[in-house]
Amino acid sequence: MKLEIPILFLVLSLSACKGASPSVMESRPQGYPQSYSRIIAEAEKEGEVTVYSATETRNIEPLLLDFHQLYPRIHINYVTIHTLDLNNQIIAEVDSHKGVADIAWSSAMGQQIKLVNDGYAQSYASPESPALPSWALWKNEAYGITAEPIVFAYNRRLISKDDVPTTHAGFAKLLEDKPEIFRNKIATYNPMTSGVGYLLFTQDLQATPDTYHLIRAMAESQVELFDSTQAMVPALASGRKILAYNVISSYVIEQARKDSSIGIVVPQDYTLLMSRIAFIPASAPHPNAARLFLDFLLSRRGQRRLSMLAMNPVRTDMAQDSLLASARGETRGIRLGPALLVNLDTLKARHFSKKWKEAFSTGL
Repeated sequence: MKLEIPILFLVLSLSACKGASPSVMESRPQGYPQSYSRIIAEAEKEGEVTVYSATETRNIEPLLLDFHQLYPRIHINYVTIHTLDLNNQIIAEVDSHKGVADIAWSSAMGQQIKLVNDGYAQSYASPESPALPSWALWKNEAYGITAEPIVFAYNRRLISKDDVPTTHAGFAKLLEDKPEIFRNKIATYNPMTSGVGYLLFTQDLQATPDTYHLIRAMAESQVELFDSTQAMVPALASGRKILAYNVISSYVIEQARKDSSIGIVVPQDYTLLMSRIAFIPASAPHPNAARLFLDFLLSRRGQRRLSMLAMNPVRTDMAQDSLLASARGETRGIRLGPALLVNLDTLKARHFSKKWKEAFSTGL
């Protein structure tokens, strides 16, 4: 496990103790009940919040700074950790009653929901809950923080505009029609090693059984498999890959803002909306600080900050980004809850693994 605590946060925390800071009443968000002042007071006594997250520090630092500005007496320990390691660490901490994490925040939605279902989260009714879509909240324990489109990405320098696929079926047809161009030039998740990758492919299968046809087409094209969107984007930007399938839009938008060669397609048949799920572990040593951090993530202020970081807000009372607004087909928010557990069933997982390996043994 890799612990990352930016020096800036240490400095801010120390200076806050020396100078004046906002009173509890001043820092209580507008519209929150008066009783919330007690949560703030207790959180300031706790003095810190530890966040386990699969999102790299550099991609989230402005959000953390904003939280610290709002609550300067609360020190932030931000720990970047792979989704599978995050899952295992939460289990170990809760089972041993030796909690470190106050927030578990991950894009591996299935793994997060299984942890909640198995009793590894505590209940908390956020005052921000009424602003969330029904698919983004489960049992006042699991909260969807973002609504990020899953997209295709491509290198504009290496593919003609007419060849850029706009649907999932179109992606498969392109690979079949022009194998000589796209052989070893396609990138996607490895669902055998990535929780997010497994989630997205199984969600594709719920949308259409033709997904297996696309998987075979990618296998025949000798697709390269990655564990994260963050790893796919550099391969695309360098020209090593031409097309990337099922990538999280926020990371591609970040690259496209500084690299005009990166193109993004919102699929026009259907678009999956992935969310980074957060919950408070049952063993959280600083539960009040955790509540402040969770509420901040869901607040209009926090959501605006996330939007500036290319993470589309989940709130229903905020405008969606232009990328999502361009969607013409069905948008399928991946609903938090028991349905996500179905594909984690051992038999289901074995069936998918068998079909995946069959496709690649034939394609390669």
